[in-house]
Amino acid sequence: MLELAIKETKCEKGTGGSSSAALVDRKELKQLFVFNLMPFIGFGILDNMLMILAGEYIEHSIGAVFTISTMAAAALGNTVSDVAGMGLAHYVEQFVVKMGIKQPALTAVQIESSRVRITVNAARTCGLIIGCTLGMFPLLFF
Repeated sequence: MLELAIKETKCEKGTGGSSSAALVDRKELKQLFVFNLMPFIGFGILDNMLMILAGEYIEHSIGAVFTISTMAAAALGNTVSDVAGMGLAHYVEQFVVKMGIKQPALTAVQIESSRVRITVNAARTCGLIIGCTLGMFPLLFF
């Protein structure tokens, strides 16, 4: 997806399809990609890890008492994880900033451009996939 955004940038530069103020160079796109990727990796790790741990705990404690299904325990674990994720999102973003990853300075026109939206969405998607995959590590212990 990042390559698609970069190709679109080249296309617009070549055809004059937009003003020069709306063009985002390759370096800014990469910086934007990393800036949006990192928090979603962190969120994915925390979300999946908490969901698995909470679901397992619920299944073996509450589930044993009330005889709820494994899927019901997983759904309750997901609820716990989502609530925790809302509270932890700020701290994940602050951690990324402390790592020194900065958002590129873009104009309002650049932010609204399709290549920036594609880059941001691709980074967030990749971050969630990577984070959720890494967040499955508690499964090694069950």
